[in-house]
Amino acid sequence: MKPWSEYYVIQNSTLGSLALWTFAKEFYENAHKERGAPLPLTMIVLPMVFHKDTVSSIFGRVFEGGLYRAVGDDRTISAGLQQRMEAMADQTFKALNLAFAAGLLKYDSQMTYVIPVRISEASQVNIGGTKEIMSAARRLGYWFSTISMEQISILLKVRF
Repeated sequence: MKPWSEYYVIQNSTLGSLALWTFAKEFYENAHKERGAPLPLTMIVLPMVFHKDTVSSIFGRVFEGGLYRAVGDDRTISAGLQQRMEAMADQTFKALNLAFAAGLLKYDSQMTYVIPVRISEASQVNIGGTKEIMSAARRLGYWFSTISMEQISILLKVRF
């Protein structure tokens, strides 16, 4: 098995924590540092950024209106997302725990939002397909900060 095969990437909590931090950082900055990413939205991130076809569809998209265009152009983005989200819940929680322990993320006082602690750029991770994964996570953070959870749920056909 190649060290950067899709299986290995999915099992990598470190890469997952960096993707979640990238997502939360972009969400927070685009929300003018007034609110963090709702915890349920973090459950969608890894099933999308660790899915090769989804990453291929979104990593190079423009930021403004990009999620609507991506889903309109590629209807398979939402296909199976609910099942992947449920199957990867444990992996998402492990990645979140690592990000909290490493001081990358924290909860707000009510423990409902995820806020980046470190907001300066980390050194670029560029091994295998990780550049595309981080780019996709960044776009998801931006897109999710611009629309409501209800709209995201309907657009991506997921339930929380």
